[in-house]
Amino acid sequence: MHICMDARPAVLYKYTGIGTYTENLINSLVEIDKQNIYTLFWNNNEIPKPFFRKNIHIQLFPKNAKEISDQVYIPKLLKHFQPDVYHIPQNGLDMPLNTSTKCIVTVHDIIPVIDPESCGVSYYEKFAERLPQVLEQSNHIITVSNASKNDIIEHYHIDPSKITVIYEGKNKIYKPLNPSRVKQYLKQKYHLSESYILYIGGFNKRKNVKNLLYAFEKFVKKSSSSLKLVLLGNGKEVESLKKMCADLKIEKQVIFTGFVPDSDLPIFYSGALFFLYPSYYEGFGLPPLEAMSCGTPVITSCYTSLPEIVGDAAVCIDTKQVALFSEHIERLYYDDDLRKKLAKKGLKQAMKFDWKDCARETLKIYQKIDSGS
Repeated sequence: MHICMDARPAVLYKYTGIGTYTENLINSLVEIDKQNIYTLFWNNNEIPKPFFRKNIHIQLFPKNAKEISDQVYIPKLLKHFQPDVYHIPQNGLDMPLNTSTKCIVTVHDIIPVIDPESCGVSYYEKFAERLPQVLEQSNHIITVSNASKNDIIEHYHIDPSKITVIYEGKNKIYKPLNPSRVKQYLKQKYHLSESYILYIGGFNKRKNVKNLLYAFEKFVKKSSSSLKLVLLGNGKEVESLKKMCADLKIEKQVIFTGFVPDSDLPIFYSGALFFLYPSYYEGFGLPPLEAMSCGTPVITSCYTSLPEIVGDAAVCIDTKQVALFSEHIERLYYDDDLRKKLAKKGLKQAMKFDWKDCARETLKIYQKIDSGS
């Protein structure tokens, strides 16, 4: 079987869920599958080492090519290579509409439709216009949670048999680390020596970071604790969030780190007293899975895919209710036994999610669509 895939999202959407999905799926596919032929569309001259295999061909794109490539250049390539299936992993929006090749799309979520304010106007318009065509014309749809599958069915009335749920996986770097080494590293590189709780996951509106700050402020005032709240990452919203912290008089206890390399994320997870993820819409939700993989207790939202991913191994609450959110921060802060219990259950839950399993199940879909069954 000859499989063609648009691998460009691994670079174009790096540090996002789609970029992580694309990179790990390809790496796992080429690791487990030595028989089938892969042609990967790539727009970066720096080709990852896992791609250097006998059964992989890299098709480089012009650096300035995007829209014209998707609807003009890609159909020509597909006609030239004649693959059995073509997989588009970034919500399928760039799926060529004038090709006879069997197409499989991964639709991670339909957030722009459900929550238009969470994305830019141009992306919303593109999403709203193209997604119905993609869902209709694709040969099969992969999505990453039952919550996302249900949303697609509810909003677009797609036959459920056309959609397969395949969970994402945890990266091998996320695992429990030596506490003393973690503490020493954080102190030396980030000047962080105090006890802290952690947030990772972006700052747009649906991530619900403002309620996290409100809940933390209530906890600090009630407890007089010196606990720090550490928020990782960059974003245009950070400055307004810093001002909010100043208005709430918690700026000395809230730390915005800015950009942190992937290699340091397991260290931050492992060093945290617990992890908070108050997002009210996710297609999957990698950060809680990463935290559990590091043995870090988790408080997360009871919305969309998050309860599905964490199971009973995390505290799932309505994070739109600030008082309730603050109460659970307080409870987990003071309850050592509960933190130990959640850490243990989280490690067990995280074992259910593996990128190689994701690759195996995806390969089955390729085979199913190729055979016409």
